[in-house]
Amino acid sequence: MLTGQSSYNPMAPVRALDTRDGTGTGGVSGRIAAGGIVVLQLTGRNGLPESGVSAVVLNATVTNPTGPDSFLSVYPSPSPRPLASSLNFKAGQTVANLVVARVGPNGAVTLYNNLGDTHIVADVQGWFRTV
Repeated sequence: MLTGQSSYNPMAPVRALDTRDGTGTGGVSGRIAAGGIVVLQLTGRNGLPESGVSAVVLNATVTNPTGPDSFLSVYPSPSPRPLASSLNFKAGQTVANLVVARVGPNGAVTLYNNLGDTHIVADVQGWFRTV
């Protein structure tokens, strides 16, 4: 939860993560396995400032998952994984959801895949600065 007053800064969508081609992963492409994570650095990249970002607005998408009913969680990095999901999906689906996620003190979020293997795509659509 964001506390205090925040200012929202919308932006044209920017692809920050795509595990199909290695965008946002340091060039490593491939599906994220069950129980797998991707730590996505957001500040200082893709039009976001180096500091002062408290949260981001992402369009998070899973595509071509292989496993059973599953979920994706997006949360501040490094932090313990929350019990809540950000997006729910079934095998073979492509599902997107708009997610507002706090960023960790390092300016990153973690994306966690629960079951099966899946590709993950994330587009940044804006960010918050706590004032």
